[in-house]
Formats: sequence, structure tokens, C-alpha cells
Amino acid sequence: MLKWVVYNFIIGNNDAHAKNLAILFLDGKPALAPFYDLICTQVYPELSKKMSMRIGGEIRHEYVHLRHWERFAQEINVKEKLVIELLKEYSISIPNEARALAEDFTRLHGRREILDRVVDMIHRNSEAVRKYG
Repeated sequence: MLKWVVYNFIIGNNDAHAKNLAILFLDGKPALAPFYDLICTQVYPELSKKMSMRIGGEIRHEYVHLRHWERFAQEINVKEKLVIELLKEYSISIPNEARALAEDFTRLHGRREILDRVVDMIHRNSEAVRKYG
């Protein structure tokens, strides 16, 4: 679930909320169901700029800083180091994957302005995360 939170933050999905999560019971053991509704809402000016769920007490994406992630880690009882490492990893891997997927899509279907805006937003969010230090 932590990966889901970090992923949604990096891609700019301000509409990530708990009702998008489900638990399956496989062989009597709980497991997260496949994720869905993973979209970059930040590129749509008419949608809310507030996140559906707070990170370390902050609800506005652009105001989330390292201290919020540290507080978030404490709130969910996870080591801060794990959260920070995941943020760093995703801030590198997700923009690279987004760019590659956008290039593949463009080769097959032509350029779409919205896709460029999504990739740019992912890069901006990732750069902000990497500035945490």
C-alpha cells in the first residue's frame, strides 16, 4: 500500500483515495487487489488541487516536503528510511518509464498533447521529490 501512495504522489493523482483499494482473500490470506484509477489529475485545471488523502498532515501536493513524508511514515508505523528510499527510487524509475511509454504510444498512435503534459508533470513531481535531499 505504501508503494501505491508514493506512486500516486509521483504521477500527480490527487484523486487517490481509499475506496480505490480492495483486499482479496486468496487461499484464506488477504492480498491487495490489482490497482486501478491511476491517473494524473494534476494536468486537468478543473479538478481539485487538493489530494484526497493527506500525507503527513498536508493535503496540497505542492506543499508536501520531506518532513511530511517522515510524519507519514510515523503515522503508518513504517521506518522513515523505507519511505525515503522508495521516494528516491520511484522519483527516478517512474519518469523514465513514463517517457518510454509515451514514446511507444506516440510511435503507434501519434503525438497527443495531454500525454506530453502528463509526462512533464511526472517529471516535475519527481524533481521536487529528489530535492528533499
